Amino acid sequence: MSFSPDMVADGMRGGKALPGKSNGRSYQLDVMKLFFCGIVFLSHTDTFIGENTGHVIPHAAGFWAVFFFFIVSGMLMVNSQAGQSEELVSPAVAASEYVTKRLKALLNPYLSALFLHFVVFCFFILIHGERFFLVDVVRIIPQMLFLSSTALDSFLLNSPAWYISAMLIVMLPFCYLLKKDKDSYIDIYMPLTAIISYVWCFQRENHYFLFYEYHGILSAGIIFSIMGLSFGAVSWYISDRLRKHCGKRCRNIATAAELILYGIIFAVWFSPRCTAESAYSVMLLLPIAAALSFSEVSYLSALFRAKIFRHLAPVSLAVYLNHICAWRIVNELYLGRSYRFCLFAMIVFTAAICPVYFLTMRFFHWFWNWLKSRC
Repeated sequence: MSFSPDMVADGMRGGKALPGKSNGRSYQLDVMKLFFCGIVFLSHTDTFIGENTGHVIPHAAGFWAVFFFFIVSGMLMVNSQAGQSEELVSPAVAASEYVTKRLKALLNPYLSALFLHFVVFCFFILIHGERFFLVDVVRIIPQMLFLSSTALDSFLLNSPAWYISAMLIVMLPFCYLLKKDKDSYIDIYMPLTAIISYVWCFQRENHYFLFYEYHGILSAGIIFSIMGLSFGAVSWYISDRLRKHCGKRCRNIATAAELILYGIIFAVWFSPRCTAESAYSVMLLLPIAAALSFSEVSYLSALFRAKIFRHLAPVSLAVYLNHICAWRIVNELYLGRSYRFCLFAMIVFTAAICPVYFLTMRFFHWFWNWLKSRC
């Protein structure tokens, strides 16, 4: 399989061709990540809902989408290591190298989006006639250091990006355990961790929580990352078994199962009668559905082999990292207008900011290469 780190979940760039199929890659998970990114976008429009608004945003919709991102990250991490031969380097060095590679891939997109958020934030500070001092500016440092999922971060310029920091922080010890003893990691550690963390999250008073709240020595975002990455390892195990033992008849069953599982999940999540208990219950089906998509044993994967789908990974990342910047603009300029107007404005501003974001990344890339050439 061929992978390239992208977006929020180190994005899948393709997959192994199914027997009897062309050698084209499937970008099914990239399409699904864009869909779940849309759910995150939608969840952040709830502040625009007024008393006369007929629209209802599913409670904690962003929570479910980020759970999917963590699952995909966990699957990709195991998959990247599972087929490798024994290395001479220690598990600690291998884990450090893997996480460093993920960090480097996300560094330019992350900092480019953070820079644009900071510019917009400062602009509105000045518009309101307020002053901005150095002691305020330095509060952005924890976010620049990928620590937005910890209590060190009190600025929260780009709050959705907490997912990236939580993922990287948890990946380091998880990858170490994976490299040290792959079988124990997949068969024992991760299934137990997934269930224990799932039960802990479910038993919270309101079931959902803010990622920067602390419970003991861990933030809620870190705990959520632990749960999602653990389920990702379970999903990889299921997908691996499917790839090895799935025949033609099994593919028919897998296709039907994938459609049914996603149908049940979304029908429950977007139902007006959905409660936290029912939402959490179908969350247990998502790792299975994601495993079916990742394994590509379902015939659905053949629908996503067109090369045009490869562009969805950077688009998903751009929307995920920059839609809160658009939200800030709409919240400052149009708060109080109708929900439909604010939603449309947020879509327009997100579409306008993303090209600037890509240009910013190009500039930072050029500037970094220029600095290296001078050193």
